[in-house]
Amino acid sequence: MTSDSDKRQTQVDFSHVKRNLHSLTPIPGPRELYTKAQNAFQDGPQSPEQPPQGSKRKRTGSPGGALVETRARSEELILPKAADAGVRPHEYVRIKNESPWQSLRKVYELKLDGFITVAIRKPPSCEIVTVKNFVGSDREQKVKRLQQTQHENFVRFLEAFHSEGSVYVVLDYVPISLSHVVTSPAYPTELQLAAILGQILDGLAYLAFKKLEHGALTCSNILVTREGVIKIASQECCRDVGSLPGAELADAKALGQMAMELMQKYTQDDGATGVEDCDRWPSDSKAVQFLAMTTSTTSIRTLRKHPLIESPWRKEDLKWMVALAGVSAYRGYKYLQ
Repeated sequence: MTSDSDKRQTQVDFSHVKRNLHSLTPIPGPRELYTKAQNAFQDGPQSPEQPPQGSKRKRTGSPGGALVETRARSEELILPKAADAGVRPHEYVRIKNESPWQSLRKVYELKLDGFITVAIRKPPSCEIVTVKNFVGSDREQKVKRLQQTQHENFVRFLEAFHSEGSVYVVLDYVPISLSHVVTSPAYPTELQLAAILGQILDGLAYLAFKKLEHGALTCSNILVTREGVIKIASQECCRDVGSLPGAELADAKALGQMAMELMQKYTQDDGATGVEDCDRWPSDSKAVQFLAMTTSTTSIRTLRKHPLIESPWRKEDLKWMVALAGVSAYRGYKYLQ
């Protein structure tokens, strides 16, 4: 047993903590962050060697009484003006004023609708991502489109870097497209086709709500994860269409061409929409009737109400098709090591 004389007593003096709490900088609220983001964009990008305007070195009290020196980060938010962007504050993604290759390492280039750089984050993360490089006068416009299209059925926009007049955008790594599914030996069942088209339509309905049109949909830029989730890519190509009549016509027709390619592994040379394998796809099947509707409708909403899309499909039913496409389909790549 321990005697009373061996017991230790600890006393904590909180007086200096209470005194230093008054010197701590309050955490800014959402409105303050939003205002700061707009001001940063209006000021333009700043050199990473120079501290941003208004930054200063602060000395704040720590709980232990020691003074801790902090400095405002050199990364600044370069964001579209709220009035023009149509982007909500929570949708903003930071654009850092530094080279992406300080934190990423190029691994290889993957061919989807074009070659895209595959990179890996430096340890400890080691996350695999894809990187696109935007140059030219429309680079901010392309970033704005990525900001606007944050939805489950679009490739996720992670971060961006401003370096040497270019903007590098970092996206989720999804290496398998519908083109790989098309070139694999398996044909989709009607429910699997519905699972693909239904998810694409969910993404297009989101665009229509935003008054946007993709305008460049192909099997090469419709990606699919190993869990069967469809991810629309190249959303930087989207354009404003407002409430113009027939604004969704191009995407509806593109959807029909992709459906036809999935159903019979090729499209018609003359651009017509239809299938030639009537044994696999009878004329009275939901799939063929949906295909016919894409040639006449201009409404994504109407297509979503078609019996094929309202059938009880599940994205999980696509898992084995994606796995087969991953091992059997030819994928163009450039190894960068």
